[in-house]
Parts: sequence; C-alpha cells; structure tokens
Amino acid sequence: LVEKKYKKLFKGFKGHVAKPARMALGALLIQIEYGYSDEETVEQIKENPYLQYFCGLLGYEYKAPFDASAMTRFRKRLTPKRLEAINNFIIQQAEAAKQASQHHIEKDTDKKEDSHHDDTPPSTSDKEGTLIVDATCAPSRIKYPRDMELLNEGREKLEHIITVLHTPTDGKKPRTYCRKARKDYLNIVRAKKNKAKKLRHGIRKQLQYLARDQRYIADLLQDGRPLAHKYQQQLTVIQQMYAQQKYMYDHHIHRMEHRIVNLRQPFLRPIVRGKVKAPVEFGAKLDISVVNGMVRLERQSFET
Repeated sequence: LVEKKYKKLFKGFKGHVAKPARMALGALLIQIEYGYSDEETVEQIKENPYLQYFCGLLGYEYKAPFDASAMTRFRKRLTPKRLEAINNFIIQQAEAAKQASQHHIEKDTDKKEDSHHDDTPPSTSDKEGTLIVDATCAPSRIKYPRDMELLNEGREKLEHIITVLHTPTDGKKPRTYCRKARKDYLNIVRAKKNKAKKLRHGIRKQLQYLARDQRYIADLLQDGRPLAHKYQQQLTVIQQMYAQQKYMYDHHIHRMEHRIVNLRQPFLRPIVRGKVKAPVEFGAKLDISVVNGMVRLERQSFET
C-alpha cells in the first residue's frame, strides 16, 4: 500500500525509473540516525550490506544505489504528512496482525477446553493497554547562542547587503567601520572572563554598529534599488533580532518571548529540559503518545 501511494506521486512516464519508497525512507532514516551528509549517506549504504538490506536491496552490490542529489528529492516527496500516514498504516497493520494472532490463540484454546472451569469470566474489555504521553525535544545542531555572537553575525550580514546595494556610480561606499567593529567583538569574546559592565559596553557598541548599517540600507532602498529575496529575508530577521536585543539592553533583562537565537533558523526557540549536561535545548518540541509500544506524534511545534 505504501508503494502504491508513493507511485502516485509520479504522474509522468518519462525519465529514469523512480526509486522504491522503502529505499527513499530507509536512506532518510539512516541519515537522521547517524547524522550523515547526503554524500556520506550514499557511501555508507554502498559499503554496508546491512544498510543495503534495510533499504530493500535483495543482494549486496558494491555500487551506489542512487546519486547523492536524490536525497533532496526524497526529502521533498516524503513530507511530514506523508510520513505520518505511513506511520499510521504501519500501526494499523501491526494491530491487525496482533488481533489476528490473539483470535487464533483463543480459537485453539477453545478447542482444547470445552468449558471454562474458573468462576471468574475472562476479560473481554476493549479498553485495555497502557498509554504513555511524553514531551521531548528534537535538538537542532546549532552553536550555543550568545548575544555578542548574534550581533556580530547580524552586523557582518548587513555589511554584505550594503556592498550588494552599493554601485560604483554612487561614489564612495558608506563607512561601516567593519575593522573596528570586528576588533571590538574579538576583545570581548577572546577575554577569559568578562565583567558584566564590560560585556554590556561591548553589546552597546555592536547595537550602535547595527543601527548605523540599518540606516545606510534604508537610504539605499529608498532609491528603488532591487534587493534579492534571500537578502530581504536576512534583513527582516536581523531587524527583529536587533529590536529584541535593544529592548533587553534598555530594560536590563536577558529573557524574552519569541527570542531569536539563530539567524539562519529564526524559528528555533530555547526549551528548558532540566538535564545536567544540557539544561536548555534548541529545536522542535514534540508531544508523543505510546500505546502498547506503538508511537504516534501528536503535536510538533517550535514554540514553547
């Protein structure tokens, strides 16, 4: 059934034959389990007969079953909704097989025992089993966020946007003081121990650099200059991050709702887990339910 639904995604009859759903899903599971890149995933499957069997190959073949670029297409085809449908189908099949096995055992028992001698009747309730509900986090592999590093990264991106917007006919490019800003940043992050007053002074300087660069960009955009979509997204995220950092600096606080902790993944939020090694993790919060060993994903959100 999974293969039939997977085949419906391919409407055309031209081009190469698509890889089976088991191979696509197996390759993605291997990549997630071991943290491989696309190229490394293909190499591991090529060299490991057990991984080849896991992906549905009948025999060992010392060659790549598919190109590394196919991993991108696998991820596009197997969306979260389709993966949820596959998981539900597997659970339904397992439950049906379990019920059939129990029915077969009860039938054999009835043949051996014509009557039930125990005074207590056997339980026939359908509401049986154990339900376990738990919340966990799928941590993203990002560097631990620090205010100085976020501000410095945002400043560097703004400087690049200014370079993209500026043309030789404009004359001299606006001064961004990038060397001085970089030096101020390194003086803080390379110090073994920074006092709160010194760190606050360094954050204030980076906020000033960011404010200046944003004014330059606003002036350049007023002239009707085009800005690529990716730079527009970067600019929007940096402006939000700057507003948050400025608010926390002015109000002497270190916490804020919907706080941006990564410029490349602005949707990530800190989640307090209470672990000894990692009391705070950054990633998606998952609510799962476990019934008789079968796991269902009930909710997924990046908001705490």
